[in-house]
Amino acid sequence: MRFYVQSTFIVIVLCLICLGVPSFSYAATISGSVPLDSWIYPALDKLTGLGLIDSALQGSRPYSRFEAARQVQEATATAETIPVPPVARELLRQLERELADSLAELRGEADHSGFLKPVRQLEFDYTYQDGFSSI
Repeated sequence: MRFYVQSTFIVIVLCLICLGVPSFSYAATISGSVPLDSWIYPALDKLTGLGLIDSALQGSRPYSRFEAARQVQEATATAETIPVPPVARELLRQLERELADSLAELRGEADHSGFLKPVRQLEFDYTYQDGFSSI
């Protein structure tokens, strides 16, 4: 019984220490995937077809928002050097508006103050002393 109390106490102390240690995970790069039914894919395909994106990951979907932003960044840089049709400029404007946060992160301009990724799912499980699981 004494071992059980000591090990429980140690686990609780370790959990409290972990909660008290400052974490810089809020400043970590967080990039969700672009949904497969998003208009972003046809827009990026169009820009690739117009020759503005050379490094597209064809057949590798879903893209992360950062990958989509990287392709938009590449297309924007290429569009500054060659003549492009008005439809490409409009697509770039829409994509830049949609991926503004990811583009700012790629340029190193993102402000992480006060940014936390919300918890989507939290699960707990415990085991009784006799070995039976709570599930």
